Amino acid sequence: MQERKEREPAARERLVAATARELAEQQGRDEVSTPGLFTELFWAAVHGLAKLTRAGRLPPAEAGRRVELLVDRVAMV
Repeated sequence: MQERKEREPAARERLVAATARELAEQQGRDEVSTPGLFTELFWAAVHGLAKLTRAGRLPPAEAGRRVELLVDRVAMV
């Protein structure tokens, strides 16, 4: 159980980093690397997903799909 708990945060960190890279490629690096409303909104959404998943309010099996959907929607902006 402890090993799983240690693995999950690392997997989430990799997923968030990959999402930020993808967003930077689609929206431009300045939008992701400098503070701004868009960046704050994106990270708030990612944080909300992580907190709700960790608290058991959202099924963890769909975490990857939720992040993909968020990135797809943000990329449309």
